[in-house]
Amino acid sequence: MKNPLKKIHIALFNSLAKRDSCPERAITDLDFLPHKGVSAEWWYFTGFLNQKFGFELTFFKIEFTPNVGILKLFPIHIVSHFAIADIENKKFLFRERLSPVFHIGTDKILEIRNMNTSLLANGQSYNLQADFKEYSLFLALSPSKTIVPHGNNGIAQMGNAGNSYYYSITSLKAKGTFKRKDEVLNVKGSVWQDHQWGNFKIYPHWDWFSLRLNNNVDIMAFNLRDNGGNVINQLITVILEDGTILRDNTFNLQILDKDFHAGKKQYPEHWKLDSKYGEFFIHSVMEDQVIHSFFTPDYLEALSSVNGTLLKKKVKGHAFVEITGY
Repeated sequence: MKNPLKKIHIALFNSLAKRDSCPERAITDLDFLPHKGVSAEWWYFTGFLNQKFGFELTFFKIEFTPNVGILKLFPIHIVSHFAIADIENKKFLFRERLSPVFHIGTDKILEIRNMNTSLLANGQSYNLQADFKEYSLFLALSPSKTIVPHGNNGIAQMGNAGNSYYYSITSLKAKGTFKRKDEVLNVKGSVWQDHQWGNFKIYPHWDWFSLRLNNNVDIMAFNLRDNGGNVINQLITVILEDGTILRDNTFNLQILDKDFHAGKKQYPEHWKLDSKYGEFFIHSVMEDQVIHSFFTPDYLEALSSVNGTLLKKKVKGHAFVEITGY
């Protein structure tokens, strides 16, 4: 995070953000809606379409205390991140948008419109749109798995940053259209959604893995680090094919990237993840899938391949890896 303006953005957010411990409560089907009054919230979607295209589309809602100066007029802002990993053309593209918003839905509908990106949802279906010159994506999503709370009944502990509510829908069936310049393709696949919110500060040092295995098992592993690289908290959630959920608070993450260790790149792109449930080798399918954001911490958002063992059986699949703070 070498951009001094970005450091100012994050410092400003952290100075204005509220911080609390997240009172215990159940995650419900209505939590897809925005949560009024929380400092930070995001809806995060990643998917693999037609076995050719990886994408990320995320909507960050930033809400400040309304009585702070000029923010009285614009207390809520949306930052949208759209990234495409075009495996066929070995091209990675990232676009970002920021705008104030005055309307993000009702008590039944989520509606976020940020320039040429949008998210519409009613809890049973989601519609995503990102319309840019180089690539455009229009998707209709329907959940094929249920909500999975992470951490302690949906509360993720994040050290001095505070706590957040956090759940995933690890599989939404997706179909729609993908436009690459003048080429329009019908696409389908599976999409993973994360939803996180709360009054917490941003400390950009984490490793996040979402594994989508070919035996219909999904795994989330989250590793939060302090400025010195020491682990603050770990979460791992395994969702078996029959819906059984396994949780633990420890795993071992090993960086296998020789070029990273030699100082030739900022982010590693090869890992080994060990837990009591199995071991997984994870490899980015393309180099330099890096998000260079003007407003948020930079991060790697890497479509990756997976192979290894789960509960002593061989598995393979794909993953998205999000890491920052290196």
